Amino acid sequence: LISEQITYSYTIDNNIPEYLYGDILSIKEILKEIITETINNIKVGYLDINVEVISKDNLCRLIIIIKDNGNGYSVKEIEEQTKTYLSTLDKIKNLTK
Repeated sequence: LISEQITYSYTIDNNIPEYLYGDILSIKEILKEIITETINNIKVGYLDINVEVISKDNLCRLIIIIKDNGNGYSVKEIEEQTKTYLSTLDKIKNLTK
């Protein structure tokens, strides 16, 4: 995935708790898919990933922002990819029960 013609940078909020509860595998797979597609769509340029946190009442929400100089995804495309992935993941989980 690494290209010498793409500049990579990231920022991770220092306020993210040490431990989080959630479906880390789904988050990793969705991010991997989005980042892979981004890299495939930009041959020269930049990719910047920013992870922020909003914490309130013992709940934590991660805000993940991916910026690049490519054409990008529309919100609808991201929602469709996420739904497709989660649907496939549910089918796999049901097969292993």
